[in-house]
Amino acid sequence: MIASLTLAQVSNFYLAFDANLTIIPALSKLDLPVADAERCMQDVQTTLGLDPSEVLKISAKTGLNLDQVLHAVIERIPPYGFHVVGRER
Repeated sequence: MIASLTLAQVSNFYLAFDANLTIIPALSKLDLPVADAERCMQDVQTTLGLDPSEVLKISAKTGLNLDQVLHAVIERIPPYGFHVVGRER
């Protein structure tokens, strides 16, 4: 069985979270035969406390949902130097 989250991913998540950075979670490599998206989504929810509906499901190899990545960056990351109500920097 392949681990769905690595120690480095969890560690980097908490570094970004503690720094109050916007996090855009993405589940990649969905084109692989061993991809277990359901288990990965459960791990993301239980380990990181993220809402699975916010996780982008992508594959760079097949191009699956890559347009959603740029859209998420534009929609979720506030412009530099601007304060977004309800979010402390």
